[in-house]
Amino acid sequence: MANTSLAQQLRKLATPQTNLLVQKKKRASFLFDPSEAASIDRITFYEIGLSGFNELREINEAFEEFRESLFDETSKNFERSIETADVNKNLNRTIKKFLYLASPYFLLKPTQKALEWLIVRFHIHEYNTDELICAALPYHGTRLFARLIQVFDLKNFHQKWQWLLPLQKKGVPLSKIALFNHCASDVTFLKMICQITVDAVKIFEFNASKLTTLFGFYSTTVIGTIQILPKITELHLTHILPSILYGLSTNCVDYCASSFLIIATMLTKTSFQKNLLKKLVEDITQINHVSLQTSLILLLNILYQFEELKNVSFPINAIKNLMKNADWFIPALKNFMFSKTYSNTFYLVLVRDALSLLYKDKNNNNSLLLNFIQNLLHTCRVDEECAEKLIKIIIDKSKKYCDKEWACKLVQNLENQYPSAWDNVMSMLFKEQPSDSLSRILGFTSVTTQIQIFEKLHHSNAVIRIEAIKYIADNPETFKISYLENSLKARWNDEDPEVIKTMFLLPENLRFCSWEIYENLLLRCWMDPKADWNSLLLKIIESLKSNVNWNSNTSKFTVLLLPFLTSCAPVKKSILDVNLPFIKAIKSKIKSGTNAAINAVLKNESVLPTIEELIKVYTELPKENVHLFTLLLLLSGLYEVNKHENKTKILSFVFERMFPVHFKNFKLKHSTIWNENSLEEYYKQTISKFPKAIIFKFLESVIENTSFPAEFSFDGWWDFSNEYLNLISILYKYLDECVQLIDENEESYAWTLSLKSENVVIPCILIHLYSENLNLRTVVMETVEILSASIGSAFSDEITYAEFLKFLLHFTQEIILDREQLQSKIYMFLSQDPDIQSLLPTSVRFFTKTIQDAVLDCIVNEHTPLSVSASLLLTIEYLKDLVVIQKLIPLGLRILSKHDCPNEDGSFIVCSIIDKLNSNEKDLFEQEDIFKFIDYCLTNSFRIKVHIENNVLCLGTILLQKFAVDIFNALKSDMQKYLLKFVLKIYCGNEHNDLISAVNSFIRRITLNCELIVSFLEDMKNSNIKKSKQESMDTANKSEWLEGIALLELIQNKKKIYNCNSVIPLLFEILQKCCEVDDHIPMEYSKQICLSCILNCSQKLTSEKKNSKMEKLFNVELIVNCIRMSPNPQTHHHALMLLAHCATFVPNQVLHNVMAIFTFMGSTILRQDDSFSFQIISNILETIIPLLVKDDKSEFSYSSICSVLHVFATSILDIPDHRRIPLLLKLMTILCNGKYVHVLLILAMEYCAKSTLNNKIISTKYMEILQELLSLLPIKISLSCFKKLLVCANNLPHNLDDQKNRKFNNELFNLKKCTNKELCHFKYLLLNFISTTLSGNNFIHRIANVNLIELKSFEDDFRGIIEQTLLFVKSVTDYSVSLKNTNTKYWKVMISQALEILNKTNATLTCETFLIVIKDLFNHECFTVQRKSMELLNWRLQLTKDEALKDEFSKKDLILLLPNLMKIALSIFDTLDQDSFDLKLNQQTALISIKLITKYCGSSDHSKKFKTVLSQLSKLLKNSEKINDQVLACLVLCVAELTSSLKVHAIEFLPKLLPNFLSLFERYHQRKEITQNDVILLSMITALQKIIETLPNFLSPYLESILYEITCLTAQMLKYENKDKIDDTKHSTIIHKLKSIRQKIALELPGRVLLPAVSASFATLCENRKFDAIKFLLDILTDSFPKGGQFSNELTALFFIALDFRCTAATCTNEEISLVEKYVLDALCNIILKCSETTFRPFYHKLYDWGIIASKRESKNDRILTYYKALCSISENLKSIFVLFASNIIRNAAELLDKHNISNKKIHEISEDKSVLLIDAILKTLHNVFKYDTVKFLTKDRFNTLVEPLVNQIENTIGDYKERCTEIIIPCISRFAAATTDDSLWKQFNYLILLKTRHSVPEIRLAALETVCSFATHLGDNFLPFLPETVPFLAELLEDENEIVEKETHNAIQRLEQILEEPIKKYF
Repeated sequence: MANTSLAQQLRKLATPQTNLLVQKKKRASFLFDPSEAASIDRITFYEIGLSGFNELREINEAFEEFRESLFDETSKNFERSIETADVNKNLNRTIKKFLYLASPYFLLKPTQKALEWLIVRFHIHEYNTDELICAALPYHGTRLFARLIQVFDLKNFHQKWQWLLPLQKKGVPLSKIALFNHCASDVTFLKMICQITVDAVKIFEFNASKLTTLFGFYSTTVIGTIQILPKITELHLTHILPSILYGLSTNCVDYCASSFLIIATMLTKTSFQKNLLKKLVEDITQINHVSLQTSLILLLNILYQFEELKNVSFPINAIKNLMKNADWFIPALKNFMFSKTYSNTFYLVLVRDALSLLYKDKNNNNSLLLNFIQNLLHTCRVDEECAEKLIKIIIDKSKKYCDKEWACKLVQNLENQYPSAWDNVMSMLFKEQPSDSLSRILGFTSVTTQIQIFEKLHHSNAVIRIEAIKYIADNPETFKISYLENSLKARWNDEDPEVIKTMFLLPENLRFCSWEIYENLLLRCWMDPKADWNSLLLKIIESLKSNVNWNSNTSKFTVLLLPFLTSCAPVKKSILDVNLPFIKAIKSKIKSGTNAAINAVLKNESVLPTIEELIKVYTELPKENVHLFTLLLLLSGLYEVNKHENKTKILSFVFERMFPVHFKNFKLKHSTIWNENSLEEYYKQTISKFPKAIIFKFLESVIENTSFPAEFSFDGWWDFSNEYLNLISILYKYLDECVQLIDENEESYAWTLSLKSENVVIPCILIHLYSENLNLRTVVMETVEILSASIGSAFSDEITYAEFLKFLLHFTQEIILDREQLQSKIYMFLSQDPDIQSLLPTSVRFFTKTIQDAVLDCIVNEHTPLSVSASLLLTIEYLKDLVVIQKLIPLGLRILSKHDCPNEDGSFIVCSIIDKLNSNEKDLFEQEDIFKFIDYCLTNSFRIKVHIENNVLCLGTILLQKFAVDIFNALKSDMQKYLLKFVLKIYCGNEHNDLISAVNSFIRRITLNCELIVSFLEDMKNSNIKKSKQESMDTANKSEWLEGIALLELIQNKKKIYNCNSVIPLLFEILQKCCEVDDHIPMEYSKQICLSCILNCSQKLTSEKKNSKMEKLFNVELIVNCIRMSPNPQTHHHALMLLAHCATFVPNQVLHNVMAIFTFMGSTILRQDDSFSFQIISNILETIIPLLVKDDKSEFSYSSICSVLHVFATSILDIPDHRRIPLLLKLMTILCNGKYVHVLLILAMEYCAKSTLNNKIISTKYMEILQELLSLLPIKISLSCFKKLLVCANNLPHNLDDQKNRKFNNELFNLKKCTNKELCHFKYLLLNFISTTLSGNNFIHRIANVNLIELKSFEDDFRGIIEQTLLFVKSVTDYSVSLKNTNTKYWKVMISQALEILNKTNATLTCETFLIVIKDLFNHECFTVQRKSMELLNWRLQLTKDEALKDEFSKKDLILLLPNLMKIALSIFDTLDQDSFDLKLNQQTALISIKLITKYCGSSDHSKKFKTVLSQLSKLLKNSEKINDQVLACLVLCVAELTSSLKVHAIEFLPKLLPNFLSLFERYHQRKEITQNDVILLSMITALQKIIETLPNFLSPYLESILYEITCLTAQMLKYENKDKIDDTKHSTIIHKLKSIRQKIALELPGRVLLPAVSASFATLCENRKFDAIKFLLDILTDSFPKGGQFSNELTALFFIALDFRCTAATCTNEEISLVEKYVLDALCNIILKCSETTFRPFYHKLYDWGIIASKRESKNDRILTYYKALCSISENLKSIFVLFASNIIRNAAELLDKHNISNKKIHEISEDKSVLLIDAILKTLHNVFKYDTVKFLTKDRFNTLVEPLVNQIENTIGDYKERCTEIIIPCISRFAAATTDDSLWKQFNYLILLKTRHSVPEIRLAALETVCSFATHLGDNFLPFLPETVPFLAELLEDENEIVEKETHNAIQRLEQILEEPIKKYF
């Protein structure tokens, strides 16, 4: 169904009831494929569902209530679509409850079976969609859920679930992410999930624990949705909270836990209001589930975790709930808090509000609450921070109740529990509150002995403090350690060393001696070197030895203990025993003295601490003198032995961290030089001051131990590797620290600012300031600052670099951030430009010239390396004064004279000098030394190579590249000529590409006056040129000529040029001289250059608007001669380009030579041109053609255009292929953008018709060229061209003789100069051209890409084409009729071409345009026009069979065509007497058009009009015998199509339509054969098929006739299947359609309608002896029987009637009876195979009653024969299943076998032939029973019943005895023996057979012998016991009088020996 808005509305209004009664080929099913489910009957589904339901009842007894409702026996016939609303409402309630109960067991097979029944019977997938999907949603990740989704019709219904459509198509489960996203976007869906959880819990009640999966799904879905949501809104809370509150109130633990999880997750996204928080807390505290106790506490903690204490409260009801559950709540809370989980807020709120509740009781009688609070405080321990808050809360709450004993007890317990927190709180309270108030609050506390000891420890008397410490040491267990901890720690800082000594008497757990205490004690011992402190030092060191791990802080201990090695001997000895690597190393060398040992160890890297360790020690230790001294001592030794990277770290540490803080103001003198033997003295100084000598020691280590690589040289001294660069940068950076250490009275470093050339300090600084390294620039600037500051005013009266450095210091930040700033600042200071000098202070201007000279002297100094000069030159790049250049010129000349290829530094210097030549100095080039430098560079431009940017270039290249344009323009003319001459010599005399490129660039940049080059061109013109070949080549190589050519090459494209009129005459003279040479080849290039230069100069003059002067300068004739005389295409190109330009300003001259140009174009250039030359020709065409075709009024002249186009039309083939189309296209574009393209086509076709009449190849070539041209023009022009061509064709006569009778208007085609044959050929070419073009891929593709708006603009053109084509068809048709038999072939071809144009035009039309054009043609007076218009319509309608093209036509417009078509169709009876072929063909075509329109419009809203058409056409069928067969065939198909389209609207016409329609079949029953051209039969069958497919349920009145006709027709078609006269294709089509009709009837019609019709048809067929048709009738019945169906009474009666055919068909032959019985039995067996055992059994018993009992009662003996034939067929098909039903035929079969044995002397009731058939049927049936027996069917009683009748059949010789024995009797007896399971019966059986070997008839003896062998074959080795009794009989047979018997006996014995594998001849 289309997805329109109307369709969507209809789907919304649709209900399941509308589709339930519709019979479909597919059925919704959960367990089966839809197609397979459609073939399963309702009973089978019920049994499946019932079995699943019974299993569910065993799992859960709650399902028992549905036994009497959903799964009752009566539910099989329940149809809810016809029940009342109340019934359906109750049913929905029951189904909902069942689905919720079944949800936990969804994955179990029983549930799936039960759901299958509910889907099939109660259609819950349509009525109960929400409940069914909700029940399965917890399993959304399983494939079962994906399968269940496929049951629903989500596309057309259930909009709520349409988001599952992608999953339904792919058949994949629903992912969690997709579910969460949908819940987040659809709040109602989220609400539904919450609600189904609540509903499910209500339904399960006390068994809700079984909903584990549902709770998991509910919690994960809601939590996942909350996590996806950016924010939870009130709407979300509104939908989620009801289910959460219900979960908190239910007794289901899992549901409650789910609610806990959701509440906790919601808290991460939002905060609850107070009322909601209160409600949640009250509900949570009511829960008493043991498994949720910890979770409950955790949730309460989370609820209060993110809230401030003052903003929340704990509800009173919640406190009461917790009091009731205190027995588990308090222990659980204790364990929870013990897990270190943050719970302070919750705990404090609970205690605070519980106390408030307690204190609200005025009588304070709430003992339960008091006990709860006391237990809470006593049991649950909190951290110190929380304890302080708790104490504050309790004290604050207890102020008013300090006289209460329980209040005092609470406070006292807190003091005992949290003493530290208590002290902190008390301290704060003493400060904040008055003492009396605090005493009242705390008056209930008791004093202990701890207070006394506390006072003694803080007593002012040291003796008392010592005694207190000793008392504690003696009685440590008396006191609380935590209470005394702070007091004892304070004693380590005691002023008296004896107190500190006494502290060492305390036990280890009471000392509280940390690292910081040891460090402080050691420092105090060093700073106070008294005897008592020394004795304490020994105690400290001993304590360190026993209590400290030396390896953990080796470096720190080294720094702390090293100073004490210079102390007294006892201390030194104690320290040397310390286990430290550094101390051990000193101990090993102590014999040489302490100083020497320390200095020696300082050079041992292995024992020294690392720089990282020393930095850590520096960070941790106090910054005392002794520590700093020791650190510097160790660092100086470490610097000496470490590598570069560590040295960098050391320098950075000392200068960045130590110097700025500790040594910034220190000054070093000569007396501060380090003395290695004074270490003890230096350490003593640290007590009062810092020894500055250690700084000198460190700096000395830095200076002496900083080294550079050996390969370091002077030339590269500023460019070294990164590690050294880093080290040097640090030294630069901290040079100021080093300088500040120098005393101001010391000798300064004034030489650094000297202006002498050998001083490289300042140049070095400048070079480094221009370094790319930011860090290096930074430290250099700092050095500059230091130098400037340290020197001061020492040179105030001298000229030095001092002022320069001070100037640079003003721009420190700019230079550091951007090195390019250095160049500009140097320029500002050193430039001698007055404008720049004016910016400097007056005092500074005096120094700039001197400093500039000093820097330049340093650069040009012969001893200065080129690298230094180059670097310095880079810093003064902006200095370009004349003086600077003159000073640098000698350096440049010196470099160039010494080196042909200077290195990079030398090359840079030379290039820098050349750059400076571009200054604005006016007299620059008048200086002799500068001009000498330039001349030297130009003279040696080839020889000298310089390096620049990694390339090696000629010196001349560099000079020309860097030469400024302004300088050249400022030069005098003689100097410019001199430079140009040099440039031309360079250009002509070298092969260096870079130099040639530089010359080109130089010439292009300068502005050139043409008067400067006149002399060069004069020399070129005056050079002698000889006309001979060799001399002309020599001339081309002369220097004057070469220089002139070079000059022309350089200026041919130059833009900056003026005074061009002075050189144009010279250029034409040179061109004339080139043309006069006999051999043009050497001069071709010269011509091209001249032409190019002339063009450039003329364009320049045109741009300057000097066209008036150009007419005298230009010689167009000479240009044309160049084209004529030159064979070179390039010369042609240049000449043509020049001509194109000339046409704009000298049109008269170009027009004068235009014919020569076109002649040349046609003969030469168009065979050799390329894209460039064609572009030039295009320009000429654009210029000249308009001048040729315009008249005096500047408008296009039609006659002129025709004349011009005639020239092109007649020479099309002369134009080269690769340029032909572009040229013609350009021509058409010029002539009004293709407006006159039809003129060219007509002229070309006329020329082709007259000139190539007998040459098809040339004619074809012409047409291809014209088609290609037309394909490149716009589609609008192409269509207009077609119309004009057809107009031309209509305006021409068909014969030249017609001109005499009437005038024909055609200006293009000359009728006077052509023959009839040429005229016909012209028309043929014209129509063929249009037809071929319309069908070309290019045209089709272009039309397809046209949009609808543009396509509408083509309507007039299409209309004109169709109109002119039809006019041409009519004209040609009339003319061809008048000619009779003259030249008819040609005119048929012309008509065919015209019709082909019509068809192809039709294909390109839009439907709307097509209908407008075609409608009026239906009423045309010409039959051919009518028919062709209808054929066009039919063709278009047939194209729309593809669904992609549907709705292309407007149905409303198509309906408007019906009246015109019906007028033609209804003319059938008006023209019955006319025998016009065209008329009948038109009627046939009109009916086909009506049929196609009907099919196209379908069941639209125009059913009323189609009903009228159907009514009118149905009347025509009454007189069908008078209608032509072809017309009748179309009429039948049209009526069928109308019926199919109208559907139910056609029901009213069936009574009139079908009888007339079925009467058409009667004419074919009497035919003996079917003709090949019998199309009416195929049409009738096709029509019947369509009617049956459309209205199968309304054909019951005519069903009998339909069955009769189609079965008879099928039999008739198959009868003549192999005859040659039948068209195989048509014959197979008819058979296939008949088969489809039969299948449609079988599948669509219900049995209640079909069975009566089949019964009646069967009787009719039997009556008319159409026995061959019975098979197909019964096939319909078989196909209609559903799988698993039941034998209804009607069906059983039908088969009994059919089976009774033998009894009723008295006049039929045996063959006919057997044939009918075969058809009936085949159908019966096929139906039985579709039955189940339970449905087949009743029919089998009825069959037994009919065949045995009723036949005896009714004395119908023949029925018994039919009965056993039926059993034989049934047993063959059912095989082992039939054995279950065979028990009731055993006795009757035995009786019949005896009765019809020939040995029985009784009178037979039936003939012998029938007896044979009966016996054979019985034996075959028994054979099948024995063969497929798997259930031990043959019991002893049945064996005894059958054994003798079976064995006696060996004697029954009726019929063909021999064949019967071989095929039936012996196999049956053998199978009988094999099926006997009791081997004791075999003996009797064998003996009975052996007795038959003594029969008097030899044939019977042979049969008995064969039976014995067969019996032995089946038994194998088991036959051995019977061998003894068999041998005598065999012996008798060996002596039989009959030779055949004797011979066969021998063979039998051999067979027995092979079977038994034992020789038996020995027994004879």
